Amino acid sequence: MTPKEFRRKLEKIQRRFEEIEETLNELPEGLREEIREFHNPDATLQYCTRWGLQASTELVEAYEEVHEKASENYDI
Repeated sequence: MTPKEFRRKLEKIQRRFEEIEETLNELPEGLREEIREFHNPDATLQYCTRWGLQASTELVEAYEEVHEKASENYDI
């Protein structure tokens, strides 16, 4: 996989997290609160979505470095 192909995949992942977050935010506050209370506070859907979005954003920004390290350490 080329670095540009890798970046496109990361951008696709990032867009998915953005879509998930937007969809969650469209829910009424009462339902969002019930979702937050449903799971362990450190692993709510909102928490995981927020950190997934942050991670994917940071990976898109550093895609060349990540790709280079993977190329050095793995057969990609």
